[in-house]
Amino acid sequence: MSISRKRICFSDHAYSSSSSIATAAADILDPSLLISASSDESLSLKTDQELCSCVKDTVLLKLKDVDSLGEKHIFHFILNEMQEKCPTLLAVLNSAVGKKESSDRRFATISTIYGMIIHSRNNKASAIQKIYTSLAIRYHADNELLSRMNKVHIMMSAESKRNIISEFGQHLQDKLVKDVSEGRNGKLNGDNLDIRVITNDIRMKNKNKDYHFFASDYILDRVDESSMPVLPQTAEQPHAKHFLPSTDETLVYRESLKVLLSRVLVQHIPAFSWMKNVATLPAHNPHLLEEDMAKISTVHMLPISLHNEVSYDGCIHIMDEYVKMVNHWYSKAGRGCELEDLKVPVGGDQLTRCRLQGAKSLRAGAHTQQERFEQLYPIVIELFHTLQDFLEVII
Repeated sequence: MSISRKRICFSDHAYSSSSSIATAAADILDPSLLISASSDESLSLKTDQELCSCVKDTVLLKLKDVDSLGEKHIFHFILNEMQEKCPTLLAVLNSAVGKKESSDRRFATISTIYGMIIHSRNNKASAIQKIYTSLAIRYHADNELLSRMNKVHIMMSAESKRNIISEFGQHLQDKLVKDVSEGRNGKLNGDNLDIRVITNDIRMKNKNKDYHFFASDYILDRVDESSMPVLPQTAEQPHAKHFLPSTDETLVYRESLKVLLSRVLVQHIPAFSWMKNVATLPAHNPHLLEEDMAKISTVHMLPISLHNEVSYDGCIHIMDEYVKMVNHWYSKAGRGCELEDLKVPVGGDQLTRCRLQGAKSLRAGAHTQQERFEQLYPIVIELFHTLQDFLEVII
């Protein structure tokens, strides 16, 4: 996974006029409707007793940490609790939802309603609310929406948003440190992130705003670089043979190209469809690192830097943040002794690579290794935009 250049648009509702619909609806609601709705006292009493028995010891209290929220079967855990402690409510909700939807959707609907009911009785049981609040934050919902949804126990309050973001950020950092503590190294990637905030009511002092930040990630190496050959550094000029492909490498490239082109011919030209059954057209190109390349890439998202790569001043701040993060990860992972000789590659598009390399040159005369950004080496070009264009054509 790589960082790509993108623009995100937000809506600024600071000048939005409040609607009178909510006030009108409040005048129409009649509290007596709730009294008449509970005509079956025995059913109401039984349901209330079941809810009271589990409201202080519910999975909604235990599953609200970040790891549990990412659990694939969280709704199944909730339904198991309902079946054990609130069977009456489960039977009513299951009948009310019906069977038109798939099982997964019914599970999610019933679990959401149950979460809203439990949260109305115990606001600490907020696992369901945390899930929907996270989704709302992911898709740039404003604080007004969070506040309104919190009143009906669907989401957490707007004041909780900062805490949720901090909790998720800390969780990502803990996972990264855990991977580093296992002896794994990686590579930094970064690119500019352009954000436009669009206001609903444009005035002389309230116009659309553009922000230019910097987004980064840290990708763990799939190949153990300690087993790779290292070219010894000498004072002599390096020979071109160290950079140009050898005869064997050229042969491997040609054989691989045959397979890749054959796949394209088979897929797009009907006359070559007979080649599908040819044994010489392998599903994968054989190579020495097949097992390593079959692994899923582990990508850790990093905090957004509030600096612009257009200026060298911004690039120096970005690289300072990189150095601080790398030193923090390795120190916390118990690998601080490796920092003196540590080299972390940094990737970016052509503009980013040029800017970061220039910023590093400006620090060449600094006193310490960290101030000279010596740990950030090499700074290489990543073809983010070329790959994006290629994917747009083939998909």
